[in-house]
Amino acid sequence: MKIKNILLIVIAALLFACNNNNNQNKNTNIQSSNPGKSVSVNPPAFNGDSAYSFVKAQVDFGPRIPGSAAHAKCADYCYYYKQIKELQ
Repeated sequence: MKIKNILLIVIAALLFACNNNNNQNKNTNIQSSNPGKSVSVNPPAFNGDSAYSFVKAQVDFGPRIPGSAAHAKCADYCYYYKQIKELQ
């Protein structure tokens, strides 16, 4: 009986935590470095396929030990990827 109650509470908590509010296009206020001034930011929509391909590209460089060639190539990739995304 006690295990059943605990299981019920866990399931209820999971259902509560997994509610499906669509907050992708909601503005987020962020405090700027200037006191008293806030900046409104539209966070981009998350795309799982894009995130996977981005992580895969980084992993394909191999171990990225700071100072290694793979680390420098990955840093360049991230920099140019960011530049391309800013142009879109």
